[in-house]
Amino acid sequence: MTENFDRMQTERLLNVLDSEIEKKCLELKEKSNNALLMRLFFLGCIATAGIFALHAFIGLPFMKMLVYIVIFQCLSLVLLIPMVMNMNGGQHDIQKIG
Repeated sequence: MTENFDRMQTERLLNVLDSEIEKKCLELKEKSNNALLMRLFFLGCIATAGIFALHAFIGLPFMKMLVYIVIFQCLSLVLLIPMVMNMNGGQHDIQKIG
């Protein structure tokens, strides 16, 4: 009888722990995705600053540099939005109020 009781408690404990493990895995995956997105943003900022510095040292006109930066930002936006949406699992981060 106690063996059956121990088995039931063990199964109940495993069910509880299984859901907690799933939560922790999702949390770690989200942290990893956020770190990757932060690195991509930082890389984009560095690339923009690098383009600006390169144009400043070479002496190219400001408007031409501005066009390159706008093109770079547009391409980054178009290429990275689908990737960000896939990392988010297609879920929206909008929270309902009330």
